[in-house]
Amino acid sequence: MGRYIALFFCAILAFGATLPKKHATVARKTVVPKKQLTLPERIQTLINSSEAGRGAHWGINAVALSSGQSLAAINETRHFVPASNTKLFSTALAFDRLGPDYRFQTKIVADMLPDKEGRITGDLRLIGGGDPTLSGRIYPYRPKAEPNSPYAPLEDLADQLIERGVKEIQGDILGDDSRYPWDPFPEGWAVDDPIYEYGAPVSALTWNDNAFRLTLDAAPETGQAPGLTIFPSIGYFNIQNLASTGVGREKKIDVRRIPAANEIVVSGKLGIAASPYTELLGVDDPALFTASALREVLEQKGIKVSGNARAYHRLEGEARPIGGQILAQRMSPNLTEVAQVVNKVSQNLHAEILLREVAFVKRSEGTRKFGQEEMKDFLAEVGAAKDGFHFEDGSGLSRLTLLTPETAVKLLTYMHKSKNAEVYALTLPIGNEDGTLDKRFSGQAKASRIHAKTGSLTHVSALSGYADSPTRGRIAFSILVNNFNSPTSEIRSIVDKIVMAIAE
Repeated sequence: MGRYIALFFCAILAFGATLPKKHATVARKTVVPKKQLTLPERIQTLINSSEAGRGAHWGINAVALSSGQSLAAINETRHFVPASNTKLFSTALAFDRLGPDYRFQTKIVADMLPDKEGRITGDLRLIGGGDPTLSGRIYPYRPKAEPNSPYAPLEDLADQLIERGVKEIQGDILGDDSRYPWDPFPEGWAVDDPIYEYGAPVSALTWNDNAFRLTLDAAPETGQAPGLTIFPSIGYFNIQNLASTGVGREKKIDVRRIPAANEIVVSGKLGIAASPYTELLGVDDPALFTASALREVLEQKGIKVSGNARAYHRLEGEARPIGGQILAQRMSPNLTEVAQVVNKVSQNLHAEILLREVAFVKRSEGTRKFGQEEMKDFLAEVGAAKDGFHFEDGSGLSRLTLLTPETAVKLLTYMHKSKNAEVYALTLPIGNEDGTLDKRFSGQAKASRIHAKTGSLTHVSALSGYADSPTRGRIAFSILVNNFNSPTSEIRSIVDKIVMAIAE
């Protein structure tokens, strides 16, 4: 009997083995959902994704403005060199202390009105009121707009003199920048910064951003000096052209300024097949530069000038000249348009002027020191920690200026809630659209959600501003990166990916 039972079970097992697979019992795997990384974890993953990111010193802070929720915080209370993120503070201070409709005024003054023959006996004073817009720059800001002639504002002043009957100046043209004490270069600027346009000296009398364009064109034969042209071309410059035309396409040009002198020495080689060499350079004395340009404009318009162009500077504590007959004047565009240029194109000189103008209006002396004191008071109102910042300038060109990401976000939060929120946000570059962000976030559908200020120095990259998230609303963020020894482009790539993650 047992033998038959065993045979029976064997038959059952054999039958089961021949069943179609669809009738067989299959063990199912349990699928474990992949863990979603938090925003801080995603940011850290991006930083760690390359040697460039791992080797840099990162400071990050991001806060949802509607709720006040902290979204990311990495070294947010540590100090960093912020570069041009400093301009976020200078423009915010100017909006708060001066107001968005504030305007600068430039005047031409003489001791007496013209006589019946149109003569002015004595000097003609061109008095700088801090106006940074005496140039061909287009206002309001338009991306890639072709500039007008830089002479246009001076020509307008000259036309006003003609309307007043002025035909002759029996004296000098005096460029007066005494509104701010003479202090052209803040502490912490590099020794070679003043040679170039981005480090042009600060003055209350400014024309053409206190800069000019120098161009070298290769000569027809090697060994000859290349052709040298400058623009604007006025009788102010003393330039030695020691360069020579070399072979091929080599372009090794060195430009140096003799200290404390208006003397520029150009040397090196420009290949005969090379494209022209062009450099934007700063002038040494903005008041003299502007007075020289006005003198030439006056003579071109038929006003005879018997004297020369001169500059008048004032040291801190010295009295300012007062009085005189106003013969011509010019009002600048409003502060909103001025600040837009400062932040959109990262204009150093204009930012420095804003800091000094706040000091002049609020403390009656347009110095960096008083501008910085006013900034301290302002940031106390913002709610920033006393040790969360140290400013040496208004532009961020100083390597001594320090900032924490937390302080930057405090400022952005304050401005978002202030009466100047809209005009302030409009000054910031827009991702893949304009200003210094016009070529960043390319191909990103969310690029226009980014409104932020860039910052760049050697071993420094920064980006702070607002990101509009469809889930979290507007976010204030600050990303400050220091001490990297890799190409800046690699760091910027990581920064941009972090911002895109914040904007989700």
